Amino acid sequence: MIQRIQTVYLFIVALVSFPTPFLISEWNTVGAEHFLAYNSTLSFGFFHAIAFLSFVSIFLYKFRKHQMTLIKFVMLLDIILFVLYSYWFMSYPNSQLLSIQGLGLATPIISIFLLSMAHNAIKNDIELVRSMDRIR
Repeated sequence: MIQRIQTVYLFIVALVSFPTPFLISEWNTVGAEHFLAYNSTLSFGFFHAIAFLSFVSIFLYKFRKHQMTLIKFVMLLDIILFVLYSYWFMSYPNSQLLSIQGLGLATPIISIFLLSMAHNAIKNDIELVRSMDRIR
C-alpha cells in the first residue's frame, strides 16, 4: 500500500532534504575575508541521512511500528539539525533570515511538520486496522 498519504509526506521530506545542502552556499564573504559559514560535511550528512531514511521508511509500509520508530528517529535528526543551524546562523555576523542561509533553518521545520503528519497518518492506519480486527 504505497499509495497512502504518509508516502506522499515522506517523499516530500526526501525531495526537500536532499538538494538543500547543494543550494546553501558554504562560503560567505564579510569585507575582504572569506570564511566557512558552517560545517558543510556535518550538514551534508544530516540532510542526506534525513532524505535517505525518510525514503527508506516509505517501503516499510508492512511494518507500521518500525516505520513509526524510524520516523521518530528522523524527527530527532531534524531537531538536531535545526539546533545546529540555529547556532551557526546566530553566530554568523550579518545573517539574514530571508537569505539562502535561512533556507537551512526552514528545511528542518518543514521536514518536522511533514514527518509529524506522516506519523499521525500511520497512527490512524494502525487504529483502523485494530478496529477492523475487533469487528471480525
